Amino acid sequence: MNRHVRRPILAFCLLAVAVPFAAYAQAPSPVTAEDRASIGNCLRESPSTPQACVGSVAVVCARAATGQDRRDTEVSCARREAAIWRERLDAGQLGYAQQLQP
Repeated sequence: MNRHVRRPILAFCLLAVAVPFAAYAQAPSPVTAEDRASIGNCLRESPSTPQACVGSVAVVCARAATGQDRRDTEVSCARREAAIWRERLDAGQLGYAQQLQP
């Protein structure tokens, strides 16, 4: 394959990979202050069993939803909770990285 054919193919492949990441980065966060507080309170109340806090937002969210498609609601609520945990993990990782800086 000659170079003139490979360049457009390479450009297309890079674009195909970059566009979804750019869209994800620009998406608004579904996390609310209430959701953050719910997870934070749960973790403070049960420091020896933090795994008990998994689902504390998604389950409440799914039970509160009415008149909607149940599957879509559960997926949306699970994504909300996953975003909270992702935020906490990212913040923790950043904190550790800053501590490791000389």
